[in-house]
Amino acid sequence: ATLCADLGVQGDAWFVPDDGTVIQVIPVGETLPAITGDDYSYITAEGAAAVRIAPTCAPLLLHLREKHALEIPEEDEGLLACIVEVCDDLLEVAQKTEAVKDGENIVVTLTGYRLMPGCRTVRAASPKCCTMVGCPICSLLAAIVALGTNTPTKIEHVGVDEKRTTLRMILRPAGPAPRDAGPGNLR
Repeated sequence: ATLCADLGVQGDAWFVPDDGTVIQVIPVGETLPAITGDDYSYITAEGAAAVRIAPTCAPLLLHLREKHALEIPEEDEGLLACIVEVCDDLLEVAQKTEAVKDGENIVVTLTGYRLMPGCRTVRAASPKCCTMVGCPICSLLAAIVALGTNTPTKIEHVGVDEKRTTLRMILRPAGPAPRDAGPGNLR
């Protein structure tokens, strides 16, 4: 997040499904560029620019797929149940997880969040880290939603109640995944 901020990048993370996996795109502003393909770290397109990175959850997502045969459902009910199962049963990061649809958004509440000390450390640097890059758990939840909905998904908000050890995040799926207009358009 510090590197992105030093580059002038100020947008929130978008998790973009890409051939069965997810790439993370952090726009300079609020606009997700239409072009995200190839493997360049910087995306420059007319009217939009961004940094393209592997999400911090990439090794965790791979582990869940290889060791736990994680399959991400595409229907809403199954997707929400998948989030609960990953957090409560597979990773045991919360005492209780709730995942609900709120309009187009998906709201995930992790009660009894066991990794609160890590949240505290990251948020001490800057709360913007949570929406700009996302820790492995928050980015994992965004990646699961992106893969399940097959649409770019933004970490809209992350709120923490340390007294109750609760983490609440709002994930916002957007329109269809951007298509690559060719490698010449990326820098």
